[in-house]
Amino acid sequence: MKRSKTVSDARNLLSSSTRRPNSSTLSLPTTRKRSKGLSRRCTSELSLRRIGSMGGSRSGSIKNYSRKATILMAQRSNATGVRKIVQSLDEKCDKASAKPNEIPPADDPYPYCALIMHIADDAYYRVVLGSANCISILIKAMSLFPQHVTLQETCCCALGKLCEGNGSNQRAVVNANGVEQIVNSMKQHSGNIAVQSAACDTLKQMKTMLINEDTFQMNEKLVQEVMLCLNTAKQMYITAKSKVHAEELFLALETRYKPSEQSS
Repeated sequence: MKRSKTVSDARNLLSSSTRRPNSSTLSLPTTRKRSKGLSRRCTSELSLRRIGSMGGSRSGSIKNYSRKATILMAQRSNATGVRKIVQSLDEKCDKASAKPNEIPPADDPYPYCALIMHIADDAYYRVVLGSANCISILIKAMSLFPQHVTLQETCCCALGKLCEGNGSNQRAVVNANGVEQIVNSMKQHSGNIAVQSAACDTLKQMKTMLINEDTFQMNEKLVQEVMLCLNTAKQMYITAKSKVHAEELFLALETRYKPSEQSS
């Protein structure tokens, strides 16, 4: 009941922030030609579009949430709703932190993290979310609720999507000690396949940043922790894609920092 109320609050937040779309524009296109026109209208005229499902996640927990939830996703004509979601997540974290041992907390920030994870599929909204200080708030949520498995997984997924093809967001993750938090999550939930898979995918998105020694100012201890977690994860039954990501990143880090180890 608590989580259902929180999900309802998240939906109401979006629906109250912008106008509702015309019902005629919500019908699925019947031809390819109409599809192109509809896509153009959705991104330029509508501020919200009702989505019945938020599928596409690996995790069973996220899929269960997706089947039950109805999301109003802000379109490119208005990012106010997205910024309000980030603000609400920050407020939920502050309220829930008063009872850190309650899992899930009464003011569970997880649904807002899930909304952000799906909104981050859009490259435009990665920029919007990054400018709204979303990255540091997601990392804050991870640090506040280390035992909340679904939240840890969802935040890792969200950070990975935000880092996809966005160097500014990657730098923001590093500056907010996001790499350390991801490593802590992998250690805390060393037997959870979903968390391990999501963490490996996120770290792979940050490969360029991770192999740059200036990023960590020669913090070899952190690099070794990342490699240790990757080595452990790739021996687990994580998703095939995540295993490939873990192996590729582990090899890149091993190659990049091996001379430094020998010289020391």
